Amino acid sequence: MVKMIIIYTDGSCTPNPGKGTCAFIAVGSVHDTELHRDVKVHEETTNNRMELQAVINAIDWFYQVHHDKGVDKFKIITDSQYVKNGITEWIIKWKANGWKGSGGKNVLNKGMWKDLDTLIGYLDTPLEWQWTKGHANDKWNNEVDKLCKTGYDINPSVDALDRAFKKLGHQGLKNIVDKVHGMNIKGPTVEEYFMSFTFDDVMDISFEFLTYVREHGNDMNGILTGNKKEAFKRWYNEVYLKK
Repeated sequence: MVKMIIIYTDGSCTPNPGKGTCAFIAVGSVHDTELHRDVKVHEETTNNRMELQAVINAIDWFYQVHHDKGVDKFKIITDSQYVKNGITEWIIKWKANGWKGSGGKNVLNKGMWKDLDTLIGYLDTPLEWQWTKGHANDKWNNEVDKLCKTGYDINPSVDALDRAFKKLGHQGLKNIVDKVHGMNIKGPTVEEYFMSFTFDDVMDISFEFLTYVREHGNDMNGILTGNKKEAFKRWYNEVYLKK
């Protein structure tokens, strides 16, 4: 019996551009049973970027969980013509032209397309793409559309922190924060300092901190009094650890 996994993806952005969500649902083809579902929220994005991110997340999940696990076929079903046509047709010309589109301009969302292309290159399992009409009679497409809409209720900073906890555990996060404490904070603003980090785990904590700053104003009951390093320490001890 052929073992096949089908993943339905969807992206949404309201308004566009604005806050967006991306989701996918993985289904086993034998009994049409749900295997996994995932939804993420992004503060500043576009609808097309969310459609792309949903697919990237789906392929990354498949690779992490089912790579070399005897799956014969892998199919992604999307209601985005942008994604379907981009990955099956347009990307061939883009790559041949050095990721340039019409008029010699850089391909829109080039970084995401390159990430998607790289991910696909890791797969040993044949990947099939299928377009389906949105808001029609496709059961799982309608289900992933509903899932996508639930993403607007997610607090992005809490979501990022939850993912970091799952990955590292509390002690792992504490070790990272301790490392941050030992660094010399330079730059005119707290935001500039934290946004200078490129590794995801520190950014997870940084985003939580920046969100708190924005929501509670510049004073934050005195937490921002003094230098930036002490401000972060006080927030971590007085707010973050007591959640």
